[in-house]
Amino acid sequence: MFYTGMTPGRCYMGLAISGNGVDWEKHGDNPLIKPGPAEWDSIYASCSSVVLTPDEKWRLYYAGRKDMLHKYYAIGMAELNGDI
Repeated sequence: MFYTGMTPGRCYMGLAISGNGVDWEKHGDNPLIKPGPAEWDSIYASCSSVVLTPDEKWRLYYAGRKDMLHKYYAIGMAELNGDI
């Protein structure tokens, strides 16, 4: 499960894994997606959608935001080759 965590003024995305849907363990490399150095996602990385491509790559699409004044979002994409 991908989830959003917040600190004052920032949103991050993490991963938790469960074998039974009840007991969850956070991934050791969390946060996997954090606000980036680019202006378009400098404070906000949230609202994920994950796709496994036919060539076995995981693509995570997410919303990025540069500040809390503007009401627009940009779409980012992170890619992982291999297993999570």
